[in-house]
Amino acid sequence: MSGIGQMLFRQRQQMFSRPGSFSLTLKAISSKLMKIKTLSIFIRH
Repeated sequence: MSGIGQMLFRQRQQMFSRPGSFSLTLKAISSKLMKIKTLSIFIRH
């Protein structure tokens, strides 16, 4: 496994161990998805 993969795996384990941080992680993921969507829109134009 690469360093990034290990980091993500560790974050995922922490995420599931703490339900409070799970919602925070979901918010972070959704904001990242929104950024990607806006970027793809810019690229199309």
